[in-house]
Amino acid sequence: MSLVQLRDGPGTGTAARAAGEGVVGRAEPLAALTSALRSGARTGAVAALTGDPGIGRTTMLAALARVASSGGMRVVRVAGFDDESELRYAVLSTLVAQLDDVLPEIPAHQRHAIEVACARRRGTGEQTMAVCAGTLSLVRRASATRPLAVLVDDLHWSDAESARVLRFVAHRLVGSRVAMLIAARREPGSPTTRLPVDPLPLGGLDEYGCRRLAALLGHELTSDDATALKAITGGNPLAVRWCLRAGSDGTIDPLARIAEGLPESLDRAWGRLWSRWEESTRIAVTVVATAHDPTEESVTTALRRLGVPMAALTPAEAAGLVVRRQNAILVEHPLLRSLARARMPAVVREAAPPTPVMAPRIAVHVAAAPLPVPLTRQERRVMNAMAQGMTNIEIGRTLFLSPKTVEAHLTRVYRKLGIRSRTELVRFALTSALDPAS
Repeated sequence: MSLVQLRDGPGTGTAARAAGEGVVGRAEPLAALTSALRSGARTGAVAALTGDPGIGRTTMLAALARVASSGGMRVVRVAGFDDESELRYAVLSTLVAQLDDVLPEIPAHQRHAIEVACARRRGTGEQTMAVCAGTLSLVRRASATRPLAVLVDDLHWSDAESARVLRFVAHRLVGSRVAMLIAARREPGSPTTRLPVDPLPLGGLDEYGCRRLAALLGHELTSDDATALKAITGGNPLAVRWCLRAGSDGTIDPLARIAEGLPESLDRAWGRLWSRWEESTRIAVTVVATAHDPTEESVTTALRRLGVPMAALTPAEAAGLVVRRQNAILVEHPLLRSLARARMPAVVREAAPPTPVMAPRIAVHVAAAPLPVPLTRQERRVMNAMAQGMTNIEIGRTLFLSPKTVEAHLTRVYRKLGIRSRTELVRFALTSALDPAS
């Protein structure tokens, strides 16, 4: 048997029902991973999936655990933890504890090595090969009575010793009745965790998936709303949930919500990438994220004024997070754009002209402010996007409008509000939308 090679395939009704209604927009990866479970139950198989923070790996594994259980498989679940990544064999000890009933049935010297490694008995000298072979014997023996599903979450946080054992076992499941599914985070800007097989990348939800997730949360979105939400969040389910949380006034405004910052776990993950970069790279990325004119010439001029070379963008470009497209330099990932704006280096804030970029706090108030005249839904969305400092090009890309249509909406907004520029919009926010006490 060769290790299962995952491919997109049609959704399976039975698997979808077993997975439960909490999984939306994942029919193809669910079908592919369900196929891996079935192959493993017959002849042994291993599969892996990766994705950005908040993309839904843990939710997917939980769904697959239900699929496996409903199919009569014994299910064992283990996970790495950030604060235990330095504890040798921490993940393995969790696996062994769930297979205690068959531990006495493996060869004595392998059992002894495992028990010493997992601090179950005293012993001297680490027997790495015996631990690896013993774990393989353990899962094979556990699958003798019924197929076994071993689900490993957050391998990127596993201790190195347990990860080595799991990879050893994964490469030797031929002829068994064991299916091993491994999930690992793809940290922004970092190489993928070493995995025993090529992983299935778990991407963002499409517009339909965003609408279905919103419906589960009690919100009915129009097609246009779902398109905008997808553009703002990249379809990241955690970010979608964050954007659909009501503001302090009880209203739902994804643009305003994302302007406040990212949910804690996403902010922490993207923040690690941010902190790894040199200050010059952080400045350069922020300039690109907030540029009203994203042309290469304009960005180069802005960076030169700050004393930052264009080469400072290289780490972000190498990670695929900043791209050059048709003489424009763009931040590719919506969540990085939000992070850059939220963590704008002081040198960029101080050097910025007083007109275009509105502080997130002001943008939130603009989004929620009562207006002297009614605006259409689209006019309000265009105004909110402009309040966050988006260029017309960025507004068009986010809302899927042509530049001319964006300009037409802005012209009507200006006329209705009696203002003539972005500067006056900031003034309007300060005088009309903010409580003077704030």
